[in-house]
Amino acid sequence: MTGKNILQSSCPGNALTLTVIEHPPPHPHLPNICSGQIELFYVYIPGVWNQVKILSNRLLYWFGKNIGIWVIRLVVWVIATGYFFFFPRRVKASLELYRTAFKNKNPLFYLHCVWRQFHDLAQSHCDEIAFSFGMPIHHTSEGRDNILKAANAGRGGIIIMSHMGSWGIAARIFRQDNFKVMLIMGERQAKLIDQQQRGELEGAGLKILVSKTDDHDSLFTGIEALKFIREGGFLCIAGDIGWTDPRSRLTATFFGRSIYLPAGPHTLALVSGAPVFTLFAYRLGRGNYQVVILPPRIVKAASRDARSDAIRESAQIYASNLEEAVQQYPFEWHVFESIFVK
Repeated sequence: MTGKNILQSSCPGNALTLTVIEHPPPHPHLPNICSGQIELFYVYIPGVWNQVKILSNRLLYWFGKNIGIWVIRLVVWVIATGYFFFFPRRVKASLELYRTAFKNKNPLFYLHCVWRQFHDLAQSHCDEIAFSFGMPIHHTSEGRDNILKAANAGRGGIIIMSHMGSWGIAARIFRQDNFKVMLIMGERQAKLIDQQQRGELEGAGLKILVSKTDDHDSLFTGIEALKFIREGGFLCIAGDIGWTDPRSRLTATFFGRSIYLPAGPHTLALVSGAPVFTLFAYRLGRGNYQVVILPPRIVKAASRDARSDAIRESAQIYASNLEEAVQQYPFEWHVFESIFVK
């Protein structure tokens, strides 16, 4: 059975995987060439050609580790370039974003933005690989004291993250302070994280909770998340792409247009009463990052009837924060699907 070539890009709370697939089921002997950080090739082809692919992957990883990360950067650059030229649906979605955010620009300007967006995603993954090789990652943090204050008070909180910069780098920086952290991700995103990477994250103290679309499972996920927060933990959850049933999403204004956002983070904030921190991790250059944590806020409603309005207001605050972030770092938001309400 042969399948169609597919290039996937997905972010679990900001974890993205570039994958080339020629057959849906995973091959049990296929190596992860980048030590759990990024899969450059994921190919299932029977026979000799499959062994050639496996050997190529192993050689690429060996060259990257023993000769230089530039080898992997070069290969990833080629993949991102192919993504730009051969996946028009993704390009179209990004063009819609940039045309909305930056009006009345030259058409070449928008194509340049998409090109930079694709390649920034690829190179941010290479930074994660370099980090796994023991290479230093330089970073600055802004607003870290706000989270430290909440942690010292034993309050916990909700950290709303975005597909901005590199979630992997942000998670590593965040873990340096030994916070109790849980990451909620969708079922589809969780499948794209291999066992080695998941084991590495959990081994470093980052608990992963997968939310499925089943109503009962979503309920239990919410209960477990609330328990974790009330025990003083910090819950990391994506605020820009839905991680549960599409029925739970709501709309907000983004660059003058309506977009869909998940209601989950804001609903959890309202029910738990925990402070909400919005976090962005910007890639300033090769191996150089800035983590910005906005001041905490509380989502509350004056009455039961006002709960829906409070949730929508919180989502709009996040959408406004995200809009400012995209204006400042337009190539950093790695979302390759249409986000606007049609």
